[in-house]
Amino acid sequence: MAALTPDSIPRRRLDARVRNIGGVVTVGRLGRVVELSDSALFVWQHVDGTRTVSALATCLAEAYQTPLDDSIVDDVIELLEQLIDAATVQAG
Repeated sequence: MAALTPDSIPRRRLDARVRNIGGVVTVGRLGRVVELSDSALFVWQHVDGTRTVSALATCLAEAYQTPLDDSIVDDVIELLEQLIDAATVQAG
């Protein structure tokens, strides 16, 4: 798997399933599941195949009214790598 960079453009797998059971949101495919925090769900919802990792980090920083810095970009990359491992997102 190629490493994600701030310029990578991830996209969701169309066959990934999102579930909200008792307030716990998960996304999964092929028996692999990732539990999503509120911020992770926000990123998931904004992965559309057109936004770069940097753009996703910017959206997240704006939504949570926090300054954009490298740690937010790194956190988004880490989340996306988990979602790629769970086969719910494809790297682009």
